[in-house]
Amino acid sequence: MAEYAARNGGNVDKELLAALRKDAMEIRVCVLIALSKYACSEVNESTCANVSRAAMLYADMAARMTDLMHIHREAMVPSLAATT
Repeated sequence: MAEYAARNGGNVDKELLAALRKDAMEIRVCVLIALSKYACSEVNESTCANVSRAAMLYADMAARMTDLMHIHREAMVPSLAATT
C-alpha cells in the first residue's frame, strides 16, 4: 500500500508512508513467526526419529574423525624441527 500510495499519490505524507511500511514489516514478521510455530507443531514422531538418527550418525562420524586424527596426527602435521 505504501509503494502504491507513493507512486500514485500526488501529495502523500512521508510519515504516513513510513508508518505503512513499518506496519507491513511487522505483519511479515508475525506471519513468519506463526508459520514457523505451525511447522514445528506439525512435526511427527517419524520426523523426530529421523532427526535424532541423523544427529547420532553425525556425532559418531565426528568421533571417528577425531580418533583418526589422533592416530595419524604425526603424519598429518609436518615436523618443524630442522633435520641434520
